[in-house]
Amino acid sequence: MKRIKRLATVGICAIMMISAAIIPASANNHDDEPFTMFQYGVNSAQTSYRRKVDDSSMYMKATYLGTSYSAYAMGAKSSSGSNQNRCDNGYIFQINVQGREYFLNNWVNEWGYTYGAIRCGRLNGGGYAKGVWSPDSV
Repeated sequence: MKRIKRLATVGICAIMMISAAIIPASANNHDDEPFTMFQYGVNSAQTSYRRKVDDSSMYMKATYLGTSYSAYAMGAKSSSGSNQNRCDNGYIFQINVQGREYFLNNWVNEWGYTYGAIRCGRLNGGGYAKGVWSPDSV
């Protein structure tokens, strides 16, 4: 009886070790990149396009907010912005609290795009904002 319990315990441990070893590791593109948005006499500005790895939300945090602005997701087929399109599905965020983290809903991957950016529209006059952003969130 002890031998059967010992074999069962060894077998279960072996299965657990094998299953833990075959779980694929996935890493998304959530490293923060600085942005500065200048909005003097223009209606919108945006971040650069970066590869969007998964269907997580985009991330933005304004460390300086000279004016509030709206923000929404953009998708493209390349880092140069070719074949770009809005991928916000109607979700537009009002960035109006300095230091707050915003997680923007987007459909970049779901709609067949591989690069994402955040476009910002002016709300209150001209001004600028700066902070960090990433196309994927943790």
